[in-house]
Amino acid sequence: MEKVQTVTTDQVVADAGRYLADARRGVTTVVLEDGHAVARLVPTGGEDRLSAVRAILGRAAQLRSRIDLQGDTVAGLIREGRRLG
Repeated sequence: MEKVQTVTTDQVVADAGRYLADARRGVTTVVLEDGHAVARLVPTGGEDRLSAVRAILGRAAQLRSRIDLQGDTVAGLIREGRRLG
């Protein structure tokens, strides 16, 4: 699970090294200004992983839409030990 922390712009200015070290450890930092998010400091590759997950979920949705469960549910098929086919 991704770790996320929020800090103010003043905190980032005062201790930028700390938040860079946090990013190296996998922590995402959301920077707030007047209570509103203005920036995110993410670990390297964080956006790439998010894009990959979104692509996988999109592909899963496409595949799911092509499967005809013939009126059954996946849970019901599993519970009864049945397979489609």
